[in-house]
Amino acid sequence: MPVTSVKIVQINPSDNNAQVQWQSDQQANNTATTYISRNQADLGDPTKCITGDASAQLPAANFMVNVAGLTAGTNYFCLCEADGVSSPSQTFGTIGVAATAHLVALPCRPGDDGNDDGGADGGTCEVDTGKKIRIRVATEKIGAPGTRLSGVSVNFAIAGGSGSGTLIHDNAISNPRGVAKDALVAGSPGDVQVIASSLSADNQVVVTVTVDK
Repeated sequence: MPVTSVKIVQINPSDNNAQVQWQSDQQANNTATTYISRNQADLGDPTKCITGDASAQLPAANFMVNVAGLTAGTNYFCLCEADGVSSPSQTFGTIGVAATAHLVALPCRPGDDGNDDGGADGGTCEVDTGKKIRIRVATEKIGAPGTRLSGVSVNFAIAGGSGSGTLIHDNAISNPRGVAKDALVAGSPGDVQVIASSLSADNQVVVTVTVDK
């Protein structure tokens, strides 16, 4: 018998994913897809939705897929289909905080402190062994380059390299000028990669510090 109705059983969202379960009243044999979009009018259009294909589970009447690529802290609409019959749409929200900032690496400065939150001109990321150098990252508003945000928590970590060093802090809050700063104490000569990331940012940046003898 053909499928005449489809219903969404459960949606379990995380930050960037959602597990969707749906059911048809009869066994489906041809198609089984879930559609997710921020715009309800786009549901059912694979060119405008994030989709989850359950065709590998056919023939069946119960389906489950994990849909990736979602944005944290965002509301979505979901629709599921089986053999061309669509379910009523449902809304859900991903957990977490939606990104608001974009990180931009600024040139380094010598020492571990200073009023140096201006533009990106001048300065290098080169330091002698045993000396300190400031890692500076601007927190800009997404979609508005040059507009900086204060109060953004930025994490710093050494990601690798042929040299060595020690960070004074693991985390910094961007100041009123929209700059988060940490300092590296240079160790053995070579390159040291410092990665800056934030739960509030849509990207990560890597700053390479060259440690001289």
